[in-house]
Amino acid sequence: MDKEIDDLVCEACSEDAQKADEKQINTFMGSHPEWEIKTESDTTFLTRTFNFPDFAEAADFAAEVGDVAERYNHHPRITIEFGKTRVDWWSHKIGNIHALDLSLAKNTEELLRV
Repeated sequence: MDKEIDDLVCEACSEDAQKADEKQINTFMGSHPEWEIKTESDTTFLTRTFNFPDFAEAADFAAEVGDVAERYNHHPRITIEFGKTRVDWWSHKIGNIHALDLSLAKNTEELLRV
């Protein structure tokens, strides 16, 4: 595991965790413009839909994201449909985006490059 992410994992699981600050979010969004920030039912999250040629590849990608989530014990919402996988990252305890979510969103993108 990445030491920096390891430190964030424990913090994100706390109800006292702080949401990512504006500078962290702006820096991430500036270099990862495919992600969006949405708010639904008092929860703010990062979201991105990844496109694939068929359902099987969309499902395979979702499984890879699931492996990352299990490794860091931090779990996104993953929605699979034909040719699409939507991934939403946020810290459930705080109902908002934590620095860990930004790191894991970046890791999610990197799965496409492997």
